[in-house]
Amino acid sequence: MQPRLYTSAFLAFYLVFCSTSSLANITDYKFYTNQVYDAQRSPAFPIANNLFTLSYFNNPYRANLTQYNLLDGGYIQLFYVGGICHDGQVGINHYDAKGHFLETVQSTGHIYGLTNQGFLHDNDNNIGTFISTQYVLNNSSLSYIPTTGPSPESCSTLESYKPSQTHKRFFFNFKQGLFPITSSSPAKINSISENQLSQIQQQQQAANEILGNQQRLIADYAQQIQQLTAQLADANQVQKQQAYHIEVLEKKLDQYMQLIFEHCSTTEVQSTKNPDDVKR
Repeated sequence: MQPRLYTSAFLAFYLVFCSTSSLANITDYKFYTNQVYDAQRSPAFPIANNLFTLSYFNNPYRANLTQYNLLDGGYIQLFYVGGICHDGQVGINHYDAKGHFLETVQSTGHIYGLTNQGFLHDNDNNIGTFISTQYVLNNSSLSYIPTTGPSPESCSTLESYKPSQTHKRFFFNFKQGLFPITSSSPAKINSISENQLSQIQQQQQAANEILGNQQRLIADYAQQIQQLTAQLADANQVQKQQAYHIEVLEKKLDQYMQLIFEHCSTTEVQSTKNPDDVKR
């Protein structure tokens, strides 16, 4: 008997990107949370046979530069501008978990660096959205080598697109997020034990703790830098004040030396007078 996977903490659901069905067009696929990101790109656009790196993943942007998210089972789906593929122009629609249309987040754009692992959508105004067929963690990075670019993908390529995984499924934990499980057979998914799921949860918790510690260290270092900067500014101010006081003292010393010189000169003149000239 297969172990039960449906507990009060876990809800199993499947996100199938490509099975043996007729899915073959890039507009047929749905992309969910942890797959759709704004990211820092290097280089700015994929170049054929060159490493393309993405990092600092964040919530994606609309055309008006406001961010959106795909919580609660929401997803995006690409569409051809005008209803059919023309010059590879592709927009992005946002739907809720029940498939209800919410908004068009990008009304136009092109696809770059299309591979089985993912691709870049740019709205032709330098607002990019990276879409991955793999599970991507926040604060992580990934790299791949595209076979096309920097020119956008053609209609023939978009209309025959298939991701690499025949079956791509995730386990969703309401507290921890999505866990990726790739398999060529649903039976392998059903054979996962509660103990294995617990181990995955513990590993992710440990990773989150490490990340939290790193963030706290960075905050501490930033605070120390601020304190040292303030101390340096105080020291510079003290040095300026000391220099000013030294200048004032030097001026006073010059004045006193001048007075002494004048006094000595007067005394010397008086001492050279003939005593006989003094009136008795």
